[in-house]
Amino acid sequence: MAPASIRDAVPDDYDAFARFFAQLHAPEQVPSARVYEELVAPRAFFGVESGLPSAFLCWRPEGAVFHVSILAVLPERRRRGLGRHLMLEAARRGRAHGFTRWQLHVAIDNAAAQPLYEQLGMAVVSENVLLDLDADLAVRLSAIRLGSPHVHVVGRFGEAAPAVGNDGSPVRVVVQGDAAFANELRAAGGAVVHRTLTMCGEMPESP
Repeated sequence: MAPASIRDAVPDDYDAFARFFAQLHAPEQVPSARVYEELVAPRAFFGVESGLPSAFLCWRPEGAVFHVSILAVLPERRRRGLGRHLMLEAARRGRAHGFTRWQLHVAIDNAAAQPLYEQLGMAVVSENVLLDLDADLAVRLSAIRLGSPHVHVVGRFGEAAPAVGNDGSPVRVVVQGDAAFANELRAAGGAVVHRTLTMCGEMPESP
């Protein structure tokens, strides 16, 4: 079978993007059309088969690292090499932008995807726990551990992280590579939303 063609994303692809985002089973709603148009589409592309999008990838720079934000393949098009095809295209684009290292987050129970990323030069560098904290716990965290390099407040996809204050608002945090502290937060009332692995490595050279 011929490899899928690659097509850059455009603003009119929002409905297609929403279908792929749903495949992630992410712990949040689909980003708005504005977020998609302004922040996602400029660094995104589709794998197209028979004229229809079958796979989607978007990325963003994180300092000197090329971060793959989303890689999604429609269920009926999996096990056909589309994920690898899009990742190799991402590596080509990353190298063209001057990146040599890349990373991504993958669900800890996504055993099917992890071997692919290892074959592409990535290795697990941390295990991460995403938690929702109520206002009181959030304020205590702000006072105790928010300065830690292992704990970060996160916002919705494509949006800035909210400030942690005394306004009574709950927050969502990710604890990276510190299972003991994640367990402390859980015991104190934090609700575990998602568990992921961060994988990072050297980008392969373009074939």
